[in-house]
Amino acid sequence: MNVIEVKDLAQRLRDEIAKAVIGQRQTIDLMLTALLAAAHILLEGPPGTAKDLPGAVLARTLGLDYGRIQFTRT
Repeated sequence: MNVIEVKDLAQRLRDEIAKAVIGQRQTIDLMLTALLAAAHILLEGPPGTAKDLPGAVLARTLGLDYGRIQFTRT
């Protein structure tokens, strides 16, 4: 793939994810960057801030499995 093809693919993924996830553009862009870099993603934040949704939608969009690990700091 060349740079233009990667850019087009990323935009199509953003458009598809935007059908289910409102806002969170920076989170989506960072998730796509991690995907292209074959890296892991850790989303942190207070309860109830839709951290699972972007990951689940990205996985579903790509036809991948989605897993979640819950960790609570004390």
